[in-house]
Amino acid sequence: MLIANRHRGVVESLNFPNDYPANSFCSWTIQATTGNTINYTFTTFQLEATSSCNYDYVKLYNGPNNQAPLIGTFCGYTPPPANSTTSSALTMVFRSDSSVSMSGFQMMWYQNGCGGELSGPSGSFNSPDYPNRYPENRECIWYITTSAGSSITLTIHEFDVEFHQDCNYDVLEVYGGPDLSAPQLAKLCSTTSSPMQVSSTGNLITVRFKSDAYVSGRGFNASWAEVQGGCGGPVTAPSGEIHSPSYPSSYPNNVDCSWVISVDSHHRVFFNFSDLDIEHHSNCTWDYVA
Repeated sequence: MLIANRHRGVVESLNFPNDYPANSFCSWTIQATTGNTINYTFTTFQLEATSSCNYDYVKLYNGPNNQAPLIGTFCGYTPPPANSTTSSALTMVFRSDSSVSMSGFQMMWYQNGCGGELSGPSGSFNSPDYPNRYPENRECIWYITTSAGSSITLTIHEFDVEFHQDCNYDVLEVYGGPDLSAPQLAKLCSTTSSPMQVSSTGNLITVRFKSDAYVSGRGFNASWAEVQGGCGGPVTAPSGEIHSPSYPSSYPNNVDCSWVISVDSHHRVFFNFSDLDIEHHSNCTWDYVA
């Protein structure tokens, strides 16, 4: 089982805290974002004990599969010591034989490095090492949550990254939802001294920053603010997307959303609808976009 795009989590043996079944074989690979490592701690550990750990055991590997360097093989009642990987992945293998089952194990882990889970009505975050240059080959993901029924305005106060017209090198991406599968609100890679703003339609956004192996800049400094009442808000990024609340699911009743899109002077806004599905009326007196 691959565990990715998460900042922390728990891995447990089958049926935990009850006895695990006989003849089990399970494998987990926890994948951190590029340039980050994984801290892990076993809170419970009870396996069949033998001196050679050849009946029931847990094996830990410092990498993405069981060909990576072996951290150790563990059994009995003594848990593996709390530790951190030196790579961006941790692989764990659990095997049990046909006899003597016990309650098994519970392991808690979290990603060590940039990114993380942020919550509250307001706050701030920045690229690694800001205001100094950010490191190469780094990926950071922040998950931001505000109170139910609110929306979020993200303000990027300073932005200095390697430029590419298609953002193929270093990039900051904003998604309007709990993970990277949510609609993308903005994809930014042009240096600017003026603040940029991106607004969500709900109380969850995901922000990802990626750098490549070459040119780096000062990075970015950003803050978020909770907006009561749901959708709409200012958009001052050079490009992006806006969506109706709950898109691509049906929007709720009785909503009134207003977005104000602003770009730099001497530029114009090109606006394209990629999808439009609202209630029909010959005079647009029910549901409408204006």
